[in-house]
This record gives sequence, structure tokens and C-alpha cells, in this order.
Amino acid sequence: MVRDSIVYVSVLLTTLIFMIQSNAKIDPKSAAGVWLFDEESGKVAKDSSDNGYDGKFMGKGNPKWVDGKFGKALDFNGSTDYVEVDSEPGLNITGDITVVAWIFKRPAGRVQFSANGDRL
Repeated sequence: MVRDSIVYVSVLLTTLIFMIQSNAKIDPKSAAGVWLFDEESGKVAKDSSDNGYDGKFMGKGNPKWVDGKFGKALDFNGSTDYVEVDSEPGLNITGDITVVAWIFKRPAGRVQFSANGDRL
């Protein structure tokens, strides 16, 4: 009896765990900007939101396209490379925001985000 109860509870919990898992989704209509960096070539980061705030590769070396885990990836030199998006009224965000990024950090390097006025 106790063993059957443990089996039933285990099956129920396992089922609930799989039901709760879901993929994160980005709503392009409500996002200020979505830069997936999945172009695989060129010097422009397309904005996948409905706003069209495309970014330009900037810096001495410009970010370079390299082989990544899934297709191509951008390699920033860590000091001067960046992506610049023109100042747009829709990006003048005064409240709290969420920034999401997939980053590969080299073992000897560090990852740093900084905000300065209207720059992140």
C-alpha cells in the first residue's frame, strides 16, 4: 500500500515537472528591441521586434562572425567592438528593463555591461 502510494506520487510529480517546463517566448510587439545576432554575415544587427531599430557594428575591428555552437556567432574583441543603435524615442526607457543575452566568456576574460546615460 505504501509502496503504491510512493509510485503514484512519484509519477504525479514527474508529470507536473514536465507540464510546468516551457520555452521562453519574446513578444515582438511589446519588446523595445530584439537583436538575435543570427544574420551570420554582414555588419548590421537586425532588430527582430516590430520597431526596426537595426544596429551597426562599430569599433576598431568590428565584431567578427565566427563559428558558434549553433551556426555563426559574433566575436567582440573585448575593448573597442560594440553594436550601436541610433537614438530612438522608443528606446528612451525610464523604468525598469530586462536584458537577456547568451554569452560565451573566454576563461581568461570577463563579461561586463555598463550603463551610461542612454547607453547600455
